[in-house]
This record gives sequence, structure tokens and C-alpha cells, in this order.
Amino acid sequence: MTIKKAPQPFPRAEYLRRMAAIKKEMVRREIDALVVPSSSNITYLTENCARIFSLHALVRADKEEPALIVRVIDVSAFVYLTFLDAGHIIGYSDDYVGKADKNGYDAVIDFLHQEGLGNRMVGVEFNGSRGLIWGMMTIASAEKFKARLPNAVDCTRLRIVKSDLEIDVIRDAASIADAAILRAAEVPWSKRSRRRRRDRCGAKSAERRAASLLLGCSRLCERRPYGRTSHPLERG
Repeated sequence: MTIKKAPQPFPRAEYLRRMAAIKKEMVRREIDALVVPSSSNITYLTENCARIFSLHALVRADKEEPALIVRVIDVSAFVYLTFLDAGHIIGYSDDYVGKADKNGYDAVIDFLHQEGLGNRMVGVEFNGSRGLIWGMMTIASAEKFKARLPNAVDCTRLRIVKSDLEIDVIRDAASIADAAILRAAEVPWSKRSRRRRRDRCGAKSAERRAASLLLGCSRLCERRPYGRTSHPLERG
């Protein structure tokens, strides 16, 4: 079954422009391939918004589109969300998952060797993200890259200057935020107070329903194992 593409905020030409700018910087640094494990940078370069917990990385080499190496069960999500053609999204098997001696980065390194880049200059984003679920590379993984790719070098900072199109989108977003704040300022305080009271009542109602589920009660209004102000969620 063919997977359709999700609506994307930028045209394909904008993503290819970003790739071309990255390629230009790679040439300046004399790098033959670039490995990007950071989820935020992968999103910037491909528009992927999927949040996955398995290791994945983007590999930029000579081709117009990069290769995205992900766990095989996540391939469909990346095909749907990114601008990349399906043939450029490569899924690695679960043989790389849950093993003490290898992980998803081994699949990335295997791909580089298969493409004849194992002994070339490979730039790796060793410190490009903020936490494990965002693709942070551990010391052990960094050492793995250095051991299996003899010419691997650190290329953490390769961000490029934003285009006019990106700046226009940022300005539009700022205008929307300004309009929201101005509209909120126009709402009378009396209406805000009533709205806050409704919100508090709604939160209390939801809290009581949650308490009823914790106690195994099907209907809170029929069973009251606690008073109106002293229910289990307030007892700690």
C-alpha cells in the first residue's frame, strides 16, 4: 500500500535548499558524509515530527536526498511525515535492538560501509541534542563510531542561516501569538473569573471521576466512600 505524504509547512524546494547549504559546508570542511542523530536537526532537515524511542540518524552524502536510518517498525511514520522518498528511508531490524553489544548506531555504521564510506571522512554530530529520547549520543556510542569509522570527526555545529521563507513563517507565528495576547487582554476580568471558576469546577469533577476509578467505583454519584472535601486524591 502506498503511503501518502502528510501536509508540510514548507515546499520540497525549501528542504532541498537546506540540504544544499549543508552540503556546501561539508565541502568546506572536506567531509564526505554527515551523520545527524539529533531529532531536532532531523526535523529541521526533513520535517519529521515523529517522536520515537529507538536510535535513528540522518546520513547526508552525495545524493540529492539524504538517507534516514530508523527502526523498521517506524519506517511508515517517517515516510508519511518527511519530504523524503520512501526509498531513502531505511529500516533496520530488531536484531539491533535490546542487545548489549550493538544498537541502532551499528546499523548506521553498517550502512556507511555498504555505501563505500567507511574509510572516508565522516562527520558525526556527537553532541547535538538534549536527552536520550531526542537522540543524544552516549560516550559508548561515540567511541563505537570512532572505532568503526577511522576518519570520523566531530561536526556538531552545522546549522545554517535561515531563509527568507523561514523568516516569513516565524513572523506569521509571532503575529498569531500577538493577536492571541491582545484578544486575551480585551476579555473583561469578570468573564475571566467566571471562566476560571468553571475550569476549577471541571478539574474537580475530573479529579473525582479519577478517584472513583481508583476505588473501583463505577458511578461516583451512587457511591460516596469519602466526603465532599476529603477524597483520596487529597489525602496523599
